[in-house]
Amino acid sequence: MTEDMKYIGRFVKEELEYTPGVMHVNRIERPKYVDNKTTKNIIAPMPNLPGDKSFVGPIMMSDMIIKKYVDPLPLYRQIQVINRNHQIDLSGL
Repeated sequence: MTEDMKYIGRFVKEELEYTPGVMHVNRIERPKYVDNKTTKNIIAPMPNLPGDKSFVGPIMMSDMIIKKYVDPLPLYRQIQVINRNHQIDLSGL
């Protein structure tokens, strides 16, 4: 499908993910091509994610939801804990 196209780069999305006690960043890279015939840019589709515009991954999102509704720990306190334990500033959420 991309044989007649020129590769021009890639679109990169990074999301913060959580494994108990460890924070890491998942990097999703999608190749970008330009169609030589129409000069139209084409980017590979994003994988299905629960929050397309969010920068937190599905595991971290589910962990935050459980802590908020099951453990009654409000989001602002979760953000304080993440900042204290992992030195990651999420205050802009």
